Amino acid sequence: MADELHYLTYDADAIWQKMQEAYIAAGGDVLYPGDPKEMLLRSVQAMFMQAFAGIDNALLMRTRKYAVREYLDLVGENSFCPRIQAEKATLDITVTLDAASATDVIPSGSMVTADGEALYEFMADAERPAGSDVIRATVTCTQAGRGGNGVTAGTSMQFVVPVNGVISVVAAENASGGQDAEDDEAYRARIALNGASVVTTGTKERYEAAALAVSSEIIQANAMQDGAGRVKVALILKDGASSAAIVSAVEEALSPSDERPLTDSVSVAVASEKEYEITVKYRLPSGVTDTSALEAAIEDYHEWQDYCCGREFNPDQLISRIYQAGAMRAEIDSGSTFDGGACEYTEVAADERCTGNVTLAPMT
Repeated sequence: MADELHYLTYDADAIWQKMQEAYIAAGGDVLYPGDPKEMLLRSVQAMFMQAFAGIDNALLMRTRKYAVREYLDLVGENSFCPRIQAEKATLDITVTLDAASATDVIPSGSMVTADGEALYEFMADAERPAGSDVIRATVTCTQAGRGGNGVTAGTSMQFVVPVNGVISVVAAENASGGQDAEDDEAYRARIALNGASVVTTGTKERYEAAALAVSSEIIQANAMQDGAGRVKVALILKDGASSAAIVSAVEEALSPSDERPLTDSVSVAVASEKEYEITVKYRLPSGVTDTSALEAAIEDYHEWQDYCCGREFNPDQLISRIYQAGAMRAEIDSGSTFDGGACEYTEVAADERCTGNVTLAPMT
């Protein structure tokens, strides 16, 4: 663990030297390579090294900075900040039956699928309404994670085990509610932010910590004053996240009186987007054709520019990254735009975010 804190420091050569000295002081002979006694002591030295490393690692796993996986869960629990767990997506479907079919109930445990991979299960019996050939039901993805959100309204599905009399199965709405478990780095940052959770006076950090704790689909929450006694919380969500459901959940999480001052009125919304389209004209050194470093620089720029509420639009940051990636020349093409206007440095409101595309074009 380079450049990390260590609770125990140990040196293999120093340990070996001390072991030899102790052995000789106890009456043993001088040890030479290949001597059976030397090989035995070498194995004891290895056991010491493993023990020291294990103790050092165990102590590191008690810290927020270095803990990972289940150890980080324990750190979070001790800070009253549990990890956000994976959730299963749900999906509303309509099952159309043959009018002459004797099927009146689709039993709990039946499964439907659109692609043969993501399976959605009936968690309760679904009964056929009197006088109707259509059963409306809610099914749940068998696997937790945001992958279960992939079925869109109108998608045709089928039963994994055929059901007599079924003419069609169609998704009535988009699947939603599936989320991945919070990854270590996002969780680590939220544990640090959660230190503000003991404050109930309506601090910016408190609102943001409470919002981020709602779902792992939230990338950023930005709380701001929106007038006297009014607080607005702007969210940036992962692509494909169910914005309406998450906004509603955050509003609910911020509504209890122990989560906000009585005088605060809180509103929640997904950050509005300011779109950009940038074409970067570039020239690489003579003989160089690989653009992978430039593409990586663009991804780095997207991470910096797109995922922060209120961050100013700054194409100069992009050009700087392109140069650092090895370009000999780089410039913004005249046809590039931001928010329908000129592609230039622009301030962005605290409840807005930038999002867009960057295209590479070699200079002629």
